[in-house]
Amino acid sequence: GTIEDRTLTLDDSVRIALGNSQALLSSREDVNIALQRVVETESLFFPSLDLNANWSKFRVENGTPLMLQPALGPTLIPSDPRQNFYTARANIYQSVYEGGRSKNLWRQARISYERTRSANEALQVQVAASAKQVFYDLLFAQEKMRYLRDLLKTRDLPSVREGASLVEQLRLESELALIRTRASESAHAALDAERNYLQTLNLELN
Repeated sequence: GTIEDRTLTLDDSVRIALGNSQALLSSREDVNIALQRVVETESLFFPSLDLNANWSKFRVENGTPLMLQPALGPTLIPSDPRQNFYTARANIYQSVYEGGRSKNLWRQARISYERTRSANEALQVQVAASAKQVFYDLLFAQEKMRYLRDLLKTRDLPSVREGASLVEQLRLESELALIRTRASESAHAALDAERNYLQTLNLELN
C-alpha cells in the first residue's frame, strides 16, 4: 500500500528528536542508575532488619531435656516436645559510628547524580537545538526550490526583444541559464536538507 506523507511542525520535530536520540536515551538511563545509587547510600543511615524462621523436629532420648544450638537461640526443649518445633528470630542492626563513611558515600553518590543530570539536561538542549536547526534549514531549502521553480514557469522572465543587440541577447540568455542552474541546485539542496533532517530526527529515510 501507499504511505501517506506526514506534515511535521517544529514542535513535532523537537519531540521526535528527543524521543529517538540514542545518546539521550543512554543519558537518561545513566541518570536513573545514578539516582538508584543515591537511594542505596541513603539506606545506610537507617537500621537494617534481619528475619529468620526455622521449622524443626526433635526427639528427646530417655526424657532428658535438650538445649538448642546458639544459632537457634538458647531455648530448652522439655522432655516431651511437640512433634513440630518452630523458632523465629528478628535482629535489628544500627551503625553508631563509622567515621563519616556513610555520609561520604552519600555525598559522592549525590555529586555523581547531579553531574549526570546536568549532562542530560545539556544534551536535551543540544538535541532540541539541532532539531530546530535542521527544521528551518529544510524549510528554507524547500521554499527556495519552490520559488525558483515557480519563477521558471512564469512569463515574467526576461525575453529577447526584436531588434535587440547581440550583447543584449547574450545577457538575457545568461540570466535564464543562471536561473535554471540555481533551480537545479536548489532541488539538490532540498534533498540534502531533507536527508539531514531525517537523520537528525533518527527517522527512516523512506
